[in-house]
Amino acid sequence: MSRIGNQKIISCPDFSRLSATIAHPFEFVRTNDQYIASLLMGENPEMVLHESQIQKTLKNPLSFQKNDLFIFDLDRCLIIDPNQDYEDALQIIELANYQLLELRTFDRYLDSLLDKAEDDIKELFFKRRRLLGRRIKKKFGYLFRLRYDVMFIWENLENVSKIIGDYFLSQIYNHLSELYALDDWSDIIRQRLKVLDDFYSAAKYDINERILIILEVMIVILFIIDIILVIFEFLS
Repeated sequence: MSRIGNQKIISCPDFSRLSATIAHPFEFVRTNDQYIASLLMGENPEMVLHESQIQKTLKNPLSFQKNDLFIFDLDRCLIIDPNQDYEDALQIIELANYQLLELRTFDRYLDSLLDKAEDDIKELFFKRRRLLGRRIKKKFGYLFRLRYDVMFIWENLENVSKIIGDYFLSQIYNHLSELYALDDWSDIIRQRLKVLDDFYSAAKYDINERILIILEVMIVILFIIDIILVIFEFLS
């Protein structure tokens, strides 16, 4: 690290000499913590990060052997492995990223459904459109099928760590699962599904109540007509 005036300039570590320090990857990271933290965060290496940010970015490293090291951030990771035996680890990383993408995509889709549900509820309770009932029933059935799709996603999330046979790979997956907050994303999706279900359940209940009221009124009208016909027949 050099200085120009009061400005600290972070020099790039000599990765060409990494083979000389590969026996001590933790020492290499400590020596170049500023640059590596900036690299993992996607920031300019010349930016002087606060020590708390460096510690937060480089915390919880994983190692299987004495001379390997895995450090993960949300968008990037650093892998030091002199044996270059990290293909399985990359597959686990890809799996965790795919699950995060799947949950985020599903959450965004549910967000659009919530916007449409709000419009449907407004039309049902304020505009009283007659043909809206069929649409509500179709969407209620669609939510029922959608819930099954989400159940498969949750099943995969809960069982994937059991399927992974290697203990260290399972550690990597559990670490990424916590880093990506996969459980939190699942809880958000559960909550949004519940809100959608409550919306359309209330709408369906209201529609059924209206139908029952209409049927009761029709029965009363028919009963009155029947009485009138009987009276008219009696008088004639």
